[in-house]
Amino acid sequence: MDCTTFVEHFSSWVDDEIDPELRDRLNLHVARCPECRKYEEVYLAGARLLRSIDEEAEVDEELFRDSLQRRLLLAHRESRTALAVGSGVPIVPLVAIMVVLLSVAWVPVLASLSEPTVDLPPIAAVEPAARTPSAAASRVGVARGASGIRTVPLRLRSTVSPPQELMRRYAPVLQPYRRAAEGID
Repeated sequence: MDCTTFVEHFSSWVDDEIDPELRDRLNLHVARCPECRKYEEVYLAGARLLRSIDEEAEVDEELFRDSLQRRLLLAHRESRTALAVGSGVPIVPLVAIMVVLLSVAWVPVLASLSEPTVDLPPIAAVEPAARTPSAAASRVGVARGASGIRTVPLRLRSTVSPPQELMRRYAPVLQPYRRAAEGID
């Protein structure tokens, strides 16, 4: 026998208006089941309490009715509030669970958005050949100033590219585009 069957037949069992075979099964169940035994104890305690109330006690029916209506209204409002909120689950843990689930779902996307890497070609510097002062002076034309310091006029315009061209050629950000334009990739 299960607890549901016990509760269904409880009233008849207490009033002793039940088949003897079923009564024996219910007695055996209540002896083995602590929950049903507690149910019986609470029921019997309530019955004793009701019997102990003096039937002659005066009860202000209007006060009782008003108190009962106020309690019913309060219970109705609480049930409506609970239904309006939803399942009654506090919102903070619910939001925390949503954040965890969304972060787990977005991990692959965020992992693919790592910083771009740029491969720069190695730069090899070679030490310039040593020059003799006479060779340099004869090629460029060294002039001595009033202070005795040698000055060398340089022609930069023909040897250095304009800044825009230097930016296009050497900017790391533009290298992938330059290689794609030249068909290197």
